[in-house]
Amino acid sequence: MIPHRSRNPTSNRKLHRQSVGEVVGSYAPNRFLIVLEEGAALLTEAASGLQLDRAHAPTFEHEYWHFLQNVTTLAGFKSFAFSQQFLPLFSRTLAPDGSSKGSLALTDAEREDLQVLLKLLDAFEGDVGPEDEPDDVVVIQAGTMDAGLTLRGRTAPSEVAKLRLLLRFQTGEERQIEMRLGSCAIEESVAAIVEHEVADALGIPPDPLPEFPYRVVQRVVEYAVGHSVARRIQAALGTLSLMSVHPGPALLRVTQSYRAALDSGLDSAKALATVVAETVKRESGAIDVVLNHELPDIERVHGERGYVEDGIRRICGLVRDGLRARIEDLLFDIRTLDTLD
Repeated sequence: MIPHRSRNPTSNRKLHRQSVGEVVGSYAPNRFLIVLEEGAALLTEAASGLQLDRAHAPTFEHEYWHFLQNVTTLAGFKSFAFSQQFLPLFSRTLAPDGSSKGSLALTDAEREDLQVLLKLLDAFEGDVGPEDEPDDVVVIQAGTMDAGLTLRGRTAPSEVAKLRLLLRFQTGEERQIEMRLGSCAIEESVAAIVEHEVADALGIPPDPLPEFPYRVVQRVVEYAVGHSVARRIQAALGTLSLMSVHPGPALLRVTQSYRAALDSGLDSAKALATVVAETVKRESGAIDVVLNHELPDIERVHGERGYVEDGIRRICGLVRDGLRARIEDLLFDIRTLDTLD
């Protein structure tokens, strides 16, 4: 079983455990809410007070990593920005008593905007993978295309990454599928690597996770580089791709750059440093636009709205601090994993 994700920018990232056959934790993007199910509580009550249950620390870290992705990356900000674009359209469908009037309450132009926004969101988030779970996955082709979408008469940047995958099953069956690579699979893959690292550090056997969406970054890196790569390098490359508002195409680009740096004779650390420098050069302008224009615009829209204004200012403050931390060190979160050694 894989996480169910509905087509909206606040759909939860759900962590499904194969060993127990159920969801044990989730993160609600743009609501900034981590939920651990009763059987995976991080803190438990004891006679001496609250105690940390180390067995569930990896699960919490997985979900906390999604929070970091949400408030410190350009992909995370874009997800939040999508929620702000959907909000006024949704509010127009509400009657004064709070009941829904449905999409018929929207004008034709608003309904058209909604359909385009949903397609843009689909391109951004990508797919989580097939319904059935294969035993092995190989990337056999990767490329990008433009979805060719327009919003209010203007071209909407909508670059999409597509993977052709070979799925292998225990039964001996093999099947090829196509998958759109986007923020969902990348975020889940990076969080799964972090969870594994924390489990190793605590001496806890890591819980097996399905290929989709938790190993997609690993498979893309193997395809680009031609061999297996250390988990922390995978997590770093995945995180660098999230510093783009088009994370799927960005992952293909940064993995290719990493391969080129290795081929030039650099070791893995210097090759990664090269890709980091390229990413800083490429994305610094986009970070500046978010900090100096888009975040202030969101705050102005919600000005003089009481609790909403206060909440938005706090959220924008978190994102502002997070992006400034990335300016100082794009991989500040991944480097914290070194303290686990």
